[in-house]
Amino acid sequence: MARRREFFDIAHGISSSFNSRNNDLQGYWAIGILYKYLSTNNITSIVFDILNNTSTLNTEKFPQIISRYSALLYYLLGVKNINYNWVKSATIKIDFNQYNKTYHDQIFYPIGDPYTITMTLIDDRGKIFEANSYGKCRYHDPNKEFKRG
Repeated sequence: MARRREFFDIAHGISSSFNSRNNDLQGYWAIGILYKYLSTNNITSIVFDILNNTSTLNTEKFPQIISRYSALLYYLLGVKNINYNWVKSATIKIDFNQYNKTYHDQIFYPIGDPYTITMTLIDDRGKIFEANSYGKCRYHDPNKEFKRG
């Protein structure tokens, strides 16, 4: 029987996957590409609404990210037999250069600038389920990175 408390597991799984080096965009690490794009435009954060396939920036640059994580959300809901109507909001927010000393020990990659990923699910009752991931990254530079094959 599905339970809403499993939203915590789903939020953590999506947050961890988004933070993973396997999260790529055009063969490169998506977080580095996001960081370069946002910094170039003097923006420090972006929110992806994976339930409605939108983002806070009206850009055609990131639909692959949004659709991939929207599909992952629905896949995980299906695996856990959770009714899709129970989800009223599902967002992934990434904040760059937001350093929180409390989580310093959770950031293992020593190079780059800090970021925080927050995956938030809100159910049909208004309860919030949230998971955070932390890391450091550098700007995307194809001359210094290996492209996925």
